[in-house]
Amino acid sequence: MDGGELTHLQRRWRESGDAEDEAAYLRELVRSGALPKERVEISAALGHLPSQRVMAVSPGWQGRLAGLLLGEVPEGTVEAARFRLLLRRSLGELYDECWNRVTVALARSTYLQEFSCETEHVERADLLEEIAVAEESIAAGDGGGEAAKPLWEASEVSHLSTAPLLADLIPWLLGYGDPLRDRVERRQSADS
Repeated sequence: MDGGELTHLQRRWRESGDAEDEAAYLRELVRSGALPKERVEISAALGHLPSQRVMAVSPGWQGRLAGLLLGEVPEGTVEAARFRLLLRRSLGELYDECWNRVTVALARSTYLQEFSCETEHVERADLLEEIAVAEESIAAGDGGGEAAKPLWEASEVSHLSTAPLLADLIPWLLGYGDPLRDRVERRQSADS
């Protein structure tokens, strides 16, 4: 399939919003080599329906991957080590950046859920600043490593929904865009 047909599939999906059209587009991206199949597999394991239509994922893998990303699989266990190894193999050099993006998304979710009233918002301005620093580090291309570390402890991951995480991670994994980088650019534009 040439670039024109790929563009046609993308346009059809964007116009219809249909999961089957998105799956056809993803399938062709993988087939053409424009998108690594591992990214679609991880998106499928995280519950992205069109990705699931492209890559079959066992329900056990899906639940455990989401559990690992949301901190429900305790660190230091054999299960956590196994899933981190699978992610590292699947993502290669993008593993650290992916993990830091997860950490930042969870910290943002914690901040938005826990510190919604004005008093708490002011008291936790330090957390918001740490999130912004980590996002800027990731957006600048250095992966956010050191800046993201303190955020893992700040994230109350046990009660969070996956929606904020998926809203940041899925578009990045599938090459649709980068919500984190977009947020940083908007913040930088507002500051100048």
